[in-house]
Amino acid sequence: MNGMGFSLSKSVQSQLIIVFVLYSLIVIALSLYVKKSSQSANANQKLKNFLTGGDSLGPIAIGMLLFTGMSSAGSAVGGPGTGYSQGFIWSVAVWSGFAFGGMIPLIIGKKMAIIAKRIGAVSIISMLKHRYGGSKIYAILLSVCFIAFLGAQIVGQFSGGGRIFAVVSGDGNYQIGVLIIAAVTVIYTMTGGIKSIGKVAVVQGFIMISTVIIMYIAVMNRVGIEYGSLTEFSNWIAKNNAALVAADNWKPMYTFGTAILMCAINIALPSGLISGFTYNNSNKLMKTVVIATICTIIYQFIMSGLGPFAFGLNQNLTSGDYTTVFLATEVLPGFMAGVVVAGITSAIQSTIATLMIILTGSLVVDVYKNIFNPNAEDEKLTKMNKIVTISFGLICTLIALHPTNMIQIFINFASGGLASALFFPILFGFYSKRATTAG
Repeated sequence: MNGMGFSLSKSVQSQLIIVFVLYSLIVIALSLYVKKSSQSANANQKLKNFLTGGDSLGPIAIGMLLFTGMSSAGSAVGGPGTGYSQGFIWSVAVWSGFAFGGMIPLIIGKKMAIIAKRIGAVSIISMLKHRYGGSKIYAILLSVCFIAFLGAQIVGQFSGGGRIFAVVSGDGNYQIGVLIIAAVTVIYTMTGGIKSIGKVAVVQGFIMISTVIIMYIAVMNRVGIEYGSLTEFSNWIAKNNAALVAADNWKPMYTFGTAILMCAINIALPSGLISGFTYNNSNKLMKTVVIATICTIIYQFIMSGLGPFAFGLNQNLTSGDYTTVFLATEVLPGFMAGVVVAGITSAIQSTIATLMIILTGSLVVDVYKNIFNPNAEDEKLTKMNKIVTISFGLICTLIALHPTNMIQIFINFASGGLASALFFPILFGFYSKRATTAG
């Protein structure tokens, strides 16, 4: 473990693994409970519930669904790692952008919900296809984009989960970590769809928020012990790595551009847009916005700002991606560190689950039914939806089993591709009557 720049004792490793296993069992049990409670629905209702929740999710579940779906491996692992190398300027840019994330339902979600109810849409592609003249070619092109970019995003998340498991259990366990993350995520996604994800997201969101707050308090306490005060810590950083606390570490336009980019990507990412299909009244919408925004701000504020503190406690990390696990195991008891790791896993799994729902819905409803087999029965579509979920999960897992140092590249490729494919069609399609199919 010294190759990471820090080491974990066998005792701590055991506690981390035990908590990880318990968390996985809880997630599976909860998803099975949701499935059992939905068994009375007919085939049509089951498919709608799978893709949209059937208007049965409350504001807490929808808010947590939005929050956890947008807080991926990049937020839990890559963000603190970037802060470790780039400093607090990363926090300023990223936090100002992500604070906007919880506003997605208020800006676009309401219009999406109205349109979806009016035309009976259950996915983003079906809405945009309807908006742009029912073009089958356009729907197919968007579906291809979803397969490529959502697939890359899922592979990146699986790989990130595998690396976290390898850190806490041993360098040779990367593949085991990928398999566990994939199995648990596919199971709870397939059993209940968006309803299952929403219910699980409440548990995951609580774990994520509570663990980052606990870790923040513990880190501040350790910094106080090591340096005496935050002022002394800042002075030490300024002498030993001034870039971490420099306001001009990035050029102003680059900082501003990063914040704007985060806003733009959030508006166009399907993981945020899917919330528009899950609520049925304005009161629920406002509560959703409040919950999602508060949770996002807290989580991103803390996670994006931990990097420089980790540098102050350990200047020898071989990769910034180890920042979160190092801090958790350094400042918290083994059991609590395990809960933090579970929080990281929550962020990864919730993002994967949301993306898989979007992807399967696009392939089964938008491509197969709407384009190739309009007369397909709902029972057949429901079965096909499960097959596609398992199949695509298996494909992404097989790709992720091969370790890569390009996790962030996968995620950046996916985010940029999705934003490019969706941002302007959504912007002009929802807010300009002059947008045309050709345009």
